[in-house]
Amino acid sequence: MPLHRVILILFPCLLAIDGRAQGCTLPVTELRNGQNDTLAMPPPPPAPPPVDTLQFAEEMPQFPGGVEAMMVHFRSVVRYPSECLEVEGAVYLGFVVDVDGSLKGLKVLRGIAACPAMDAEAMRIARTMAAWTPGRQNGKPVPVRMAIPVRFRRT
Repeated sequence: MPLHRVILILFPCLLAIDGRAQGCTLPVTELRNGQNDTLAMPPPPPAPPPVDTLQFAEEMPQFPGGVEAMMVHFRSVVRYPSECLEVEGAVYLGFVVDVDGSLKGLKVLRGIAACPAMDAEAMRIARTMAAWTPGRQNGKPVPVRMAIPVRFRRT
């Protein structure tokens, strides 16, 4: 048996010793008189399943500095819409805090019907937020669905 055939057959076993292969039981096709020498490889392992977005996690996502810091941020960047000076209320925003802390799928859950410009301003404010600390489940970061109110009040 030529040396290159021995190496082809033993190579998967070397990987198994290193701990990167499942074992040395790879199926090998029949070697036929030097013609069509092939080595059948197992199919690649399946991709990990996508992580489901949770409603609640053991550790819920947090804005850096907590709720009070988020309110301070909102007050510092809000531009009260000029066409809505007589209107007050809350816009409820929904989004997902992803595993890296970024916000995905930002949308208005409940707006202020009397002034749609407030809905747009709430979305603008939310887009200026820094990345959040992601939620954790079993010690691993997971995407978590969140809802927050953005209150508009003339002072």
